[in-house]
Amino acid sequence: CPLMYHSIERRLDGSLEIDVYVPSAEAFDALLLYLYRGYYITEGIRDPLPLVRHLEIYKVAREYNYHMLLRHAYVGFLYDIQRAYLTPEPPAGLLEGIRFIFMHLGKEERILSSLLNYCLTKFTKHSLGRNEDFCVAVAENTVFQQALIKRNIDRGFQDE
Repeated sequence: CPLMYHSIERRLDGSLEIDVYVPSAEAFDALLLYLYRGYYITEGIRDPLPLVRHLEIYKVAREYNYHMLLRHAYVGFLYDIQRAYLTPEPPAGLLEGIRFIFMHLGKEERILSSLLNYCLTKFTKHSLGRNEDFCVAVAENTVFQQALIKRNIDRGFQDE
């Protein structure tokens, strides 16, 4: 596994140590599941993972240049965004996901594009404008505000 290979360090006593940065304990669990099984979503779970979990895994995969894991995380993120189009509620971990994207993945156009399209398309149906936490997340992140406005203009205000 390339991720583990590049993370192994030999200690002074000759033992091996693995040093991998993962943003959260849940992301670490997901990473271990992926390394062990080849996927990080456990069988039998009906509820989607919080969006932020896919994004954390995506970040780890990008940092360690682990393309298969990157693909899995991206597909998981897209799947849960697409699933949210069919539900009456926003996806789990949306607000944390927004914050994480703009802190760590702001230049990942395909992720940002999917997030912006979801927010604009479901703004009314998912009551995002009346969701105080969503409004705070937008207000505290001017880059996100500007991206939403620009995308709305680019889409010809079709969702209003």
